[in-house]
Amino acid sequence: MPYTPGQAVEVLHENHWHSGFINTVSPDAPVKYSVRLPAPGKVPNQVVKDVLAVQLRAPTNLEERAREAQQPRLAVPGEYHLGPSRHDDKAEAIHRADLELEMVEGKPYVRLYLSVPTAAVMTNPDPRTGQATSDFKDVQQDPATGQLFITSGKNRMLWVGGGRPLRALKWAEKYIAEHRTLAEAYSQKNTHPEKRAQLPTLIAQHTRDLQSLWGSQPSLERRPTPTTPTAPKSGALGLRKLALLQATKSTQDGYATKQAQHAALNNPVIRTYLFPLDRFNTIVKKAVPEAVLKQFKTAPSFNVDRHYEPNQYGFQEDGLKQLAAHALPYSLITYTYRPHDLPQADRAGEVRDVRELWARLDIPEQKLKSLDIWVTKGEFTDKKKFLTLANTLSLYLATWSDSKKQPHERTRSPLLADRDANIPYYARKTRLDKFLTDHDIDPLDTEQAEVFLRTIVTPWASQAMIAHVIAEDYERINKDENVRAGAPVVHDFLKWQTSAASDRKRLEETGRQLDQMLDARQTPQALINHLISRHPQLQQRYNKISAKSEDYSFYVHAQMVLCQYLKLVEGEKDDARLIPWKLIAKTILFHDMEKVNSKLQYGKEGEHVLTVDELRKHCYVLGTTPAEWKIAISLVDADPFGDYFKGKTSSGTAFQQLHDMALSLGYAYEDMPRFFIEYHQYYQADFSSYTSDSRYRMPNGVLRTGKPVFNGCFKMMGGDKIRMNNQERRYQYSAKDDYEKRYLELKALFAREEDVRERGERLRVEREAAERLWKTQNLANTAPSKRAQHQ
Repeated sequence: MPYTPGQAVEVLHENHWHSGFINTVSPDAPVKYSVRLPAPGKVPNQVVKDVLAVQLRAPTNLEERAREAQQPRLAVPGEYHLGPSRHDDKAEAIHRADLELEMVEGKPYVRLYLSVPTAAVMTNPDPRTGQATSDFKDVQQDPATGQLFITSGKNRMLWVGGGRPLRALKWAEKYIAEHRTLAEAYSQKNTHPEKRAQLPTLIAQHTRDLQSLWGSQPSLERRPTPTTPTAPKSGALGLRKLALLQATKSTQDGYATKQAQHAALNNPVIRTYLFPLDRFNTIVKKAVPEAVLKQFKTAPSFNVDRHYEPNQYGFQEDGLKQLAAHALPYSLITYTYRPHDLPQADRAGEVRDVRELWARLDIPEQKLKSLDIWVTKGEFTDKKKFLTLANTLSLYLATWSDSKKQPHERTRSPLLADRDANIPYYARKTRLDKFLTDHDIDPLDTEQAEVFLRTIVTPWASQAMIAHVIAEDYERINKDENVRAGAPVVHDFLKWQTSAASDRKRLEETGRQLDQMLDARQTPQALINHLISRHPQLQQRYNKISAKSEDYSFYVHAQMVLCQYLKLVEGEKDDARLIPWKLIAKTILFHDMEKVNSKLQYGKEGEHVLTVDELRKHCYVLGTTPAEWKIAISLVDADPFGDYFKGKTSSGTAFQQLHDMALSLGYAYEDMPRFFIEYHQYYQADFSSYTSDSRYRMPNGVLRTGKPVFNGCFKMMGGDKIRMNNQERRYQYSAKDDYEKRYLELKALFAREEDVRERGERLRVEREAAERLWKTQNLANTAPSKRAQHQ
């Protein structure tokens, strides 16, 4: 097709499609074109010459452009990311995380984001500094030189979002929601003449208020924004808004004024541009929490919005100057809701539809009714509500998946939260049907429902969970005892990628060496010392306290547990076992690592979350197959015996937990009696380590005896030794709290394969019966015309 000067096109240049504009058309045959490319790092008016028609195409749809635009890079030369740290050991953590990077001429740049309600009017731009004067914050690009000019307006700081667009999108939606709420309230009717008389004064005051807050540039176009009006907030500005609402509720003049005031504010823009990664890291490495700013005579950059997104900063003084001086020319991109109606578009760099960002992040344009994921009534949704929103939507998705299965095929979906796990299918299905109906979806139209749940509900469920994870992650980081004052940890993906093969080889060598040491019956201390010598980063982990009440470091506790375990498996051969004993022995070397820190962050129920992380990081020490790693993690991350012996669960519950775990590990019913014995050995090794039967050595080699904390739970001989049941390869429990009786009761359930199989089948039948019972109860409460649909 023929192209004309000024036409927007995409050009194939350097093996990639780039957005640009036709610059000139050559009369030569075949027709050739030159295309202006406003690409980052290019000199002013850079053009691609001698372009054939086959190298051009019309701008692609939003999804395709989103895939091709600014793809983040990882593991590239010069790249490094900063982790969290503290200003001092008592301060709140600085929320740093990985960044979205782009490469320009071999150098990594971070893409920064800023949302503004509308373009500011800049004056006095200084090409030497990249700064300008304005009433309001903004970033703009000189159309002639490509230089970026950055202003914080009348504030001393500029908000900067590093390397992630999501928070900027949420701010833009908040601007829309704030003014949508106000615009809707304007349209309410009120004919009171005294209030109408106040209109000119109130409008003038309200205009000044809006401009002081957001820098509005009124226009006459109104963005359509329907539904429920919400009363404005209290306070001086809120009261003036309320008075204005009341004075203009029914007059056409008031409605027209509302149109003028809010049109510009309903077209916010997201400015994004490139800044050198090394300079960015230098600035944010010194950032402090917002709460401690008063301690400084100078104005350092500070960390904000920590619960809602990492890498959010207020840049001040030196940081702001560096930002203006070193932003990459021609790198400005402006995302907006109405690209055709953008004030000062010539200074906006490359203008794009904001829906490109939505598509890139898999965010649907359609919102959900009564489930406000990002913004609620003009304010950011409370972080405490994110999990509830995510769980509610996930319940609908899990139920839809279950609706396509037979009752006996339905098992707990990983999408179901703990709070919803016991809600029967048909009770959940009733809620799903109502949700679909509320969104004008016919629950019986499976194709329509499938599309809606996949393309609208699933992405919003993900957004709610992403928001929850970010908020929870910061809470966890703030409690993490490994996040300390001083220089933050550096994440160097290229280094990790380059060294991955050699790191794996070293871990595998360590695992083989530990196997040889175990076969030679070397001491637990020798095993731990060798592990630390091979992987020095573990020294800090072993130095930490893992049993607070006894003041045992993990260096000590791991020795005690391994000491007890090696006595239990003395003389056993792997060919007679279900789980290799050396696999369990090596698992014990990690079994409570980071336990106290994990409880700080995740609570009692999550006391082994960080332990499992360590097992995964060092999985090649444990074994060479995923099956072995899964066994190790399952042993550590569950406690069916502990809860049972403490009286928290019944023998039936303990059986069910052990039965389900064995099946998940791929064992058959014939394996379960042996699985019970070997898992119980692991439990007893840990439990009995808190007795005087255990031994350990201090770093200086001095041998010590464990404290008699649980001596009373075992049958002791000679005061400090536990009686061994050699036939069953276990320690003998005492009669205290019925420990021995409870053990024998549970053991009887695993005594014979036939008994285990029978109980396992009974469990399956009971689960199916429970589903059928709830189905019957649900149908009993369903209108007769609906019953046939479920039968």
